[in-house]
Amino acid sequence: MSNDISVIIPVYNNTKEIGMTLNSLRNQNYPPDNFEIIIADDGSPENIKDYLDKKSPAIPAAVRYFRQDDRGFRPGAARNMGIRNANGKICLFIDCGVLLEKNCLQRHFDIHAKGSGNEVVIGYVYGMDKDSDLNEMREIVDGNSVEDAVVKMHERNMIDGRESLYREHGDDLSLWPAPWIALWSLHFSAPANFLKTNSIYFDDYFNTWGCEDNDFGIQLHKKNCRYVLNREAKSIHYPPKVRSYDRLKDPEFKNNFKKNQQYIVNKYPEDEGVKLWYEAGMFKANRILLERSGK
Repeated sequence: MSNDISVIIPVYNNTKEIGMTLNSLRNQNYPPDNFEIIIADDGSPENIKDYLDKKSPAIPAAVRYFRQDDRGFRPGAARNMGIRNANGKICLFIDCGVLLEKNCLQRHFDIHAKGSGNEVVIGYVYGMDKDSDLNEMREIVDGNSVEDAVVKMHERNMIDGRESLYREHGDDLSLWPAPWIALWSLHFSAPANFLKTNSIYFDDYFNTWGCEDNDFGIQLHKKNCRYVLNREAKSIHYPPKVRSYDRLKDPEFKNNFKKNQQYIVNKYPEDEGVKLWYEAGMFKANRILLERSGK
């Protein structure tokens, strides 16, 4: 059976946030017969399948479940299960705990429907800045609909962590020399046929946190995708107990992250953007590339 959209969600335990994400999909204005939900389980000890069997009847769209063995932090490999099993023409990747506004699927579909078959659509994710209070954000999300929570978070500047990049370089990602830097795994979509025809999958190397989405974005860029920022594809990342930014203060966590970065640098040794991403950081790489090009 073919669908317009396959929503691919990697999960590991955390049925609370799985349920919240599924509820936001249940409330979509998009026809439920035209999309499917793929739960890609990264080896959860919890019985996610049993939870979904009980939850799925309340979800009008088809919910499909796939599982891989627990061999470390491998959401990229889990997403690959989703790509390979997707019936949809569009693969929409969201993380567990990402809540979509009710028009979000339609926003993604509209861009792909008018596109050339190589568009990668970046959704907007509220609650990903470094400074907002996690407890305050949690109270907003818990006490409001996704739509009302988005309004409140926007008013309080609880924004997407990439907003400073958008303000500096503009929303037209085609003008960025390294637009892949804006691809975070939280919320984006790409044509399934483009991925499969070009053999674009998440690299199986990664089994600790970080960088699998950077690598995926680089692969897309090298196959001449067209990155599109869609601010109207609004979503919220449910606030975690600890931000990933803060976890980088832990020596082991930071060391694993650095190993992943170094792997990407070694994988693309001739790519100036990758080198700058590693040496100068994601928030400076495009600026330096543009300065060097005289733009």
